[in-house]
Amino acid sequence: MLRLASCRHSNTVPLQPNKLAQRSLLASGYKKRRQSLWPVHCLAGTPGAELHPELDLARIARTFRKGTDREIDSFSGFFDNARRKSTGLGEFLDEQGVTEIDLCGLATDYCVKATALGSLWFFSYS
Repeated sequence: MLRLASCRHSNTVPLQPNKLAQRSLLASGYKKRRQSLWPVHCLAGTPGAELHPELDLARIARTFRKGTDREIDSFSGFFDNARRKSTGLGEFLDEQGVTEIDLCGLATDYCVKATALGSLWFFSYS
């Protein structure tokens, strides 16, 4: 079993306090790209980013971190939303000879979906 961990920090551009509705913004800086604003969630080092205490962590072979760049979000477990920075997950799966994956998670309309689509892209073009 592998773990995808969000590694967001409180100053991540797409996370905005008190924004309850999803909104769009054009991020400034060198990574100009339309992104969505989200309520603050899954911040590194907070209980919201932790796994449930009853989960058997011994079964997790490796953790891959996403959302490490404060200027661009990362829904997929494979790469950021601009596909500029890999999490290493695809390369790891390739090294292990993995050709099929099973996904589970809460945000099936965003993160889980993006990871499923990322896997299709990765296994088709790598």
